[in-house]
Amino acid sequence: MKIGVAGGGIAGLTFLNFAQREGLDCSLYEQKEHLLEQGSGIALGINAMKILADLELDVPVLGEGRMLDAMLLTDAAGRTISRTDLKVIRETTGLPSVCIQRSDLHRLLASRLDPSRISTGRKITGVQTVSSETDTKGQQRKVLLQSEGESLSFDLLIGADGIRSTVRDSIEPVREYRYSGYTCWRFIVDLPEPVDPVAYEMLGRGRRFGIAPVKENRVYCYATENAPAGRFTEGLDKRSFAERFREFGGPVPAILDTLIRSDQATLIHRDLADLHRAVLGFPGRHVLLIGDAAHATTPNLGQGAAMGMEDASLLVILLRESHSIPQLIRNFIELRQNRVEMIRSRSFWLGKINQLENSALRKLRDTAFRCVPEGAAERGLISLLLPPEGVRLPVEKG
Repeated sequence: MKIGVAGGGIAGLTFLNFAQREGLDCSLYEQKEHLLEQGSGIALGINAMKILADLELDVPVLGEGRMLDAMLLTDAAGRTISRTDLKVIRETTGLPSVCIQRSDLHRLLASRLDPSRISTGRKITGVQTVSSETDTKGQQRKVLLQSEGESLSFDLLIGADGIRSTVRDSIEPVREYRYSGYTCWRFIVDLPEPVDPVAYEMLGRGRRFGIAPVKENRVYCYATENAPAGRFTEGLDKRSFAERFREFGGPVPAILDTLIRSDQATLIHRDLADLHRAVLGFPGRHVLLIGDAAHATTPNLGQGAAMGMEDASLLVILLRESHSIPQLIRNFIELRQNRVEMIRSRSFWLGKINQLENSALRKLRDTAFRCVPEGAAERGLISLLLPPEGVRLPVEKG
């Protein structure tokens, strides 16, 4: 079986690692000239770290990133609302929670891959499925990936080309994305002193400020603000951005001052949106979707990358077990649909709750978070991120 992967992000690179380990005939095509993604940081929960351990990449990731001991939810002044003990989760599951720069994660995922299997600078322009006249079960169908006038033929095409997927939109165009109602800025900055291995999310009035260490004295930060889509299209300079978030206390003022003074730190801005519904594949077309191409989600649970990695991990199991490509895709859809929709929905509504502006509702929210029994947050996170082991495949028909 010849497999093509469109997109060299986290989901695509994770799958290519699995495919290479399994000895599959698989090639990846990325439209950017380089695989490495620059800019922000990323949180890797215990489910992501479990998959990286399976690929023997967990130790390198720990070496490049920062293992976290706790997550704190605070008000804008820095007063604790709730605390999740990641050390307890680590001791319970044997798996760490890590924050790392995206560029470092991309480099590690690409580090063990056969370069001859990766083509960069290849813009994908469309997808076409063809078959012979005698084909009745779809077994002999081929997927043609159109790339700048060239047609690349595969038995199975995996679209891993992000929320604005060309592969997906060539078959079923997304007419509208679901805007979250808030916009987001991200940056990474070096601080003069080492920081504790603790991630923070601080809740303001219709605003949030998040801080997570990616190195001993380097932090990844994000800031969100309720706003109509497109309001900040022209961008903000660093000083104007800092003034918008001066309501936050704790470590934020020092971080903002460092951002303004830094020549290296840059702001990355994006309106946050997801898909109205997950689209995981097209069995009759021999096309399957993973990562943001299939189920783009808002980042409130820190699970966007992890869901794409879970897709890749499951897909390689199905490739061993399924007897036909259409059935493989149907199995994938059946096994992933509920989970990715649940994560997507929870993430979307958690964002709405944490972006509240009404003072009474914010007080009620904070009180509810404070009333969570000791240990419940840790148990809930383990249950959410590590569902029961094992893959039970649906019975193949025909």
